[in-house]
Amino acid sequence: MGVTHYTEPTEPGRKFGRRIREQRLKLHIVVHIASRMATATKCPCLNVKGTMSISRVLLVILHDFPELLCEYHYVIIDTIPPNCVQLRNLVLSAYPRNMRLPDPFALNFKQVDSIPEMAIEPKSNLNMASIIPDSIRLPLDAYLRTRSAVDFLSALPGMLQISENPGSKYNSTVMNAMVLYVGMKAIESLHERRQRISIHTIAHTAFMDIFQNLAVQLCTEGRYLLFNAIANQLRYPNAHTHYFSCVFLFLFLNSDHDAIQEQITRILFERLVALRPHPWGLLITFIELIKNPVYNFWKYEFTRCAPEIERFTESILTKEE
Repeated sequence: MGVTHYTEPTEPGRKFGRRIREQRLKLHIVVHIASRMATATKCPCLNVKGTMSISRVLLVILHDFPELLCEYHYVIIDTIPPNCVQLRNLVLSAYPRNMRLPDPFALNFKQVDSIPEMAIEPKSNLNMASIIPDSIRLPLDAYLRTRSAVDFLSALPGMLQISENPGSKYNSTVMNAMVLYVGMKAIESLHERRQRISIHTIAHTAFMDIFQNLAVQLCTEGRYLLFNAIANQLRYPNAHTHYFSCVFLFLFLNSDHDAIQEQITRILFERLVALRPHPWGLLITFIELIKNPVYNFWKYEFTRCAPEIERFTESILTKEE
């Protein structure tokens, strides 16, 4: 009977083995969190108890394994209902342990633009294209390439709709995936042209056409999902945070419909009034919106409709929130 000889793996082999084990562990944790999230938020009677349990788990991961939440934020966020704001904030507040966050209250947006990390795309192992149905992705890709099929823009809101029932009219998973996909393509295009991300360079492009068209054509429910999908990318300093922060600011500045400015404010506001932590990108976007006079934030009636809004924005500006 022959003897089986065991060969010690080389250093590259050991590193590859470790990476495989790490990825399997990460995926196991993410699947576990996502499945618990779906179960806990499905039944109203389990809502409070279930979400409190998940909050504790997420707090531990945020403290000990923040890179896990950074890398797989999309998978986890996609399972969290829009009303679970605190859970979303916990996931989106994660940032790499080797990063020191700049003080969002001490910066203006021009200084934010110059942060080196704001040009670097975050690590992700997800293929966003595979999440979007071909019936949407193929004409979407064609429009992003040529900017010629204008009829696609008018058809897109209907493509995202799955029923006529209020509260479940749209496929939120596809909406989330499409928003991130278009943003990633936009950043890729800017990098190819060696342009920096800014509110000026993102304007008048096929990518911004998608966001502007949806903001105008979608109903209130659809627009709420769209703006939530954009807000989900406002995280730690990286290219996605930079791009989608500029998208929000551009839409706010260039819309002729007050309903759009109001919903953008609502999305940011409801995340900021939740308990800490607050995502860094969320803070820098809101602070720019209320401090920079170019956005004329206080001219809108909805900013004066409740004293709580004024008090809260003042507390944000004085760091007393």
